[in-house]
Amino acid sequence: MRDFPERQIRILYGSGRNAINDKVAKLVRLVREARNEVLVINDSDVRVEPNYLRTVVAPCAIPKSAASPACTFRSTTNRSPNICHSIGMISDFYPGILVARQLDGIKFALGQTIVTTRAHIAAFGGYESLENRPPMTFSLAA
Repeated sequence: MRDFPERQIRILYGSGRNAINDKVAKLVRLVREARNEVLVINDSDVRVEPNYLRTVVAPCAIPKSAASPACTFRSTTNRSPNICHSIGMISDFYPGILVARQLDGIKFALGQTIVTTRAHIAAFGGYESLENRPPMTFSLAA
Protein backbone atom coordinates (compact mmCIF):
# COMPACT_ATOMS: atom_id res chain seq x y z
CA MET A 1 0.00 0.00 0.00
CA ARG A 2 2.89 2.29 0.80
CA ASP A 3 4.63 1.43 -2.49
CA PHE A 4 1.49 1.95 -4.60
CA PRO A 5 -0.54 4.73 -2.99
CA GLU A 6 -2.39 5.43 -6.27
CA ARG A 7 -3.89 1.90 -6.20
CA GLN A 8 -6.99 0.87 -4.28
CA ILE A 9 -5.49 -1.77 -2.00
CA ARG A 10 -7.29 -3.25 0.99
CA ILE A 11 -6.10 -5.79 3.54
CA LEU A 12 -8.65 -8.32 4.77
CA TYR A 13 -8.14 -10.55 7.79
CA GLY A 14 -9.95 -13.85 8.28
CA SER A 15 -13.23 -15.02 6.85
CA GLY A 16 -15.66 -13.66 9.43
CA ARG A 17 -17.54 -16.94 8.89
CA ASN A 18 -18.09 -20.08 10.94
CA ALA A 19 -17.24 -22.91 8.54
CA ILE A 20 -15.54 -26.30 8.64
CA ASN A 21 -13.07 -25.34 5.91
CA ASP A 22 -11.63 -21.94 6.83
CA LYS A 23 -9.64 -21.62 3.59
CA VAL A 24 -12.82 -21.95 1.54
CA ALA A 25 -14.65 -19.60 3.94
CA LYS A 26 -11.95 -17.03 3.21
CA LEU A 27 -12.58 -17.51 -0.51
CA VAL A 28 -16.29 -16.78 0.11
CA ARG A 29 -15.31 -13.47 1.66
CA LEU A 30 -12.74 -12.63 -0.98
CA VAL A 31 -15.20 -13.23 -3.83
CA ARG A 32 -17.75 -11.00 -2.08
CA GLU A 33 -15.18 -8.27 -1.47
CA ALA A 34 -13.63 -8.38 -4.96
CA ARG A 35 -14.49 -5.52 -7.27
CA ASN A 36 -13.97 -7.20 -10.66
CA GLU A 37 -15.43 -10.07 -12.69
CA VAL A 38 -12.14 -11.89 -13.26
CA LEU A 39 -10.64 -13.37 -10.11
CA VAL A 40 -7.05 -14.51 -9.61
CA ILE A 41 -6.67 -16.81 -6.62
CA ASN A 42 -3.24 -17.99 -5.60
CA ASP A 43 -1.42 -19.44 -2.64
CA SER A 44 0.43 -17.04 -0.39
CA ASP A 45 3.84 -18.54 -1.21
CA VAL A 46 3.56 -17.97 -4.97
CA ARG A 47 6.27 -15.81 -6.48
CA VAL A 48 5.67 -14.45 -9.98
CA GLU A 49 7.26 -12.70 -12.92
CA PRO A 50 6.23 -9.12 -13.88
CA ASN A 51 3.93 -10.32 -16.71
CA TYR A 52 2.12 -12.85 -14.49
CA LEU A 53 -1.34 -11.23 -14.41
CA ARG A 54 -1.46 -10.62 -18.16
CA THR A 55 -0.41 -14.23 -18.80
CA VAL A 56 -2.83 -15.96 -16.43
CA VAL A 57 -5.84 -13.76 -17.22
CA ALA A 58 -5.52 -14.11 -21.04
CA PRO A 59 -7.45 -17.46 -21.24
CA CYS A 60 -10.51 -15.73 -19.71
CA ALA A 61 -10.97 -14.02 -23.09
CA ILE A 62 -11.77 -17.44 -24.62
CA PRO A 63 -15.61 -17.63 -24.62
CA LYS A 64 -16.04 -21.20 -23.27
CA SER A 65 -13.14 -21.12 -20.83
CA ALA A 66 -14.30 -21.65 -17.25
CA ALA A 67 -10.90 -21.18 -15.68
CA SER A 68 -7.32 -20.62 -16.63
CA PRO A 69 -5.14 -23.72 -16.77
CA ALA A 70 -3.44 -24.38 -13.46
CA CYS A 71 0.07 -23.08 -12.97
CA THR A 72 2.45 -25.85 -12.07
CA PHE A 73 4.69 -25.93 -9.03
CA ARG A 74 8.41 -25.38 -9.26
CA SER A 75 10.71 -25.17 -6.27
CA THR A 76 13.05 -22.19 -6.21
CA THR A 77 15.62 -23.60 -3.80
CA ASN A 78 17.54 -26.82 -3.24
CA ARG A 79 16.68 -27.04 0.45
CA SER A 80 15.50 -30.44 1.67
CA PRO A 81 11.84 -29.57 2.53
CA ASN A 82 11.34 -28.00 -0.91
CA ILE A 83 12.88 -30.99 -2.67
CA CYS A 84 10.54 -33.36 -0.79
CA HIS A 85 7.55 -31.19 -1.69
CA SER A 86 8.61 -31.14 -5.35
CA ILE A 87 8.97 -34.93 -5.39
CA GLY A 88 5.50 -35.29 -3.86
CA MET A 89 3.98 -32.99 -6.47
CA ILE A 90 5.62 -34.85 -9.33
CA SER A 91 4.99 -38.39 -8.03
CA ASP A 92 1.48 -38.06 -6.53
CA PHE A 93 -0.34 -34.81 -7.23
CA TYR A 94 0.18 -34.40 -10.99
CA PRO A 95 -0.38 -38.10 -11.81
CA GLY A 96 -3.68 -37.87 -9.90
CA ILE A 97 -4.75 -35.06 -12.19
CA LEU A 98 -3.91 -37.19 -15.22
CA VAL A 99 -6.00 -40.05 -13.81
CA ALA A 100 -8.94 -37.67 -13.25
CA ARG A 101 -8.59 -36.47 -16.83
CA GLN A 102 -8.67 -40.04 -18.16
CA LEU A 103 -11.64 -41.11 -16.01
CA ASP A 104 -14.00 -38.16 -16.24
CA GLY A 105 -12.23 -35.20 -17.76
CA ILE A 106 -11.02 -32.24 -15.77
CA LYS A 107 -14.08 -30.46 -14.43
CA PHE A 108 -12.30 -28.55 -11.71
CA ALA A 109 -9.63 -25.93 -11.22
CA LEU A 110 -6.65 -26.47 -8.99
CA GLY A 111 -3.15 -25.35 -8.47
CA GLN A 112 -1.15 -22.60 -6.88
CA THR A 113 -2.98 -20.16 -9.17
CA ILE A 114 -6.61 -20.35 -10.29
CA VAL A 115 -8.07 -17.72 -12.60
CA THR A 116 -11.82 -17.69 -13.13
CA THR A 117 -14.83 -15.37 -13.11
CA ARG A 118 -17.59 -14.59 -10.66
CA ALA A 119 -20.08 -16.11 -13.10
CA HIS A 120 -18.28 -19.46 -13.14
CA ILE A 121 -18.03 -19.53 -9.36
CA ALA A 122 -21.75 -18.73 -9.08
CA ALA A 123 -22.54 -21.50 -11.59
CA PHE A 124 -21.40 -24.24 -9.19
CA GLY A 125 -23.14 -22.67 -6.20
CA GLY A 126 -20.25 -20.50 -5.07
CA TYR A 127 -17.67 -21.30 -2.45
CA GLU A 128 -20.50 -21.23 0.09
CA SER A 129 -21.52 -24.64 -1.24
CA LEU A 130 -18.08 -26.02 -0.31
CA GLU A 131 -17.13 -24.25 2.92
CA ASN A 132 -18.71 -26.84 5.22
CA ARG A 133 -17.09 -29.81 3.58
CA PRO A 134 -13.87 -31.18 5.07
CA PRO A 135 -10.67 -29.97 3.38
CA MET A 136 -9.89 -32.06 0.32
CA THR A 137 -6.94 -34.38 0.27
CA PHE A 138 -5.61 -35.76 -2.97
CA SER A 139 -4.26 -39.27 -3.13
CA LEU A 140 -4.51 -42.24 -5.41
CA ALA A 141 -6.44 -45.26 -4.13
CA ALA A 142 -4.52 -48.55 -4.15
